[in-house]
Amino acid sequence: MKGKQPGGNLRAVNWSRVTLAPFQKNFYNATPRSQQVDPREVERLRNEHEITLVRGAGRIPNPIMDFADGNFPDVIMKEVVRAGYVKPTPIQMQGFAIALRGEDMVGIAQTGSGKTLAFILPGIIHAMNQQPLDRRETGPLLLVLAPTR
Repeated sequence: MKGKQPGGNLRAVNWSRVTLAPFQKNFYNATPRSQQVDPREVERLRNEHEITLVRGAGRIPNPIMDFADGNFPDVIMKEVVRAGYVKPTPIQMQGFAIALRGEDMVGIAQTGSGKTLAFILPGIIHAMNQQPLDRRETGPLLLVLAPTR
């Protein structure tokens, strides 16, 4: 099969003939304490932890300053505690809030800063809350691109 390209027989999907089930994207359910922090306190926290270049099309959610403020499911919190996490790192503070809302996010931080959990924890919550796949369907349910040097 010399010269054959992988996927060469694939055809474009005619989306007008496909009915997609609606799904929920926003799982940002932070505690009122976290959501109602004074904007000056949010600015101070971002400056203190060097959380910079936070921007988006709409209102940027407040950072989740403590795991308890994220209102994460008990099954998730049990594993967070078991893994030894005490407080979210700066990339997690802001990243959890953005990713849980189902928004696109690019997070840049040093190696060992907790970027992987900043993406994975909200991804797990999103996957847990979607309709189960039927037998004919295959994943992926979650895709995280984590390039390294």
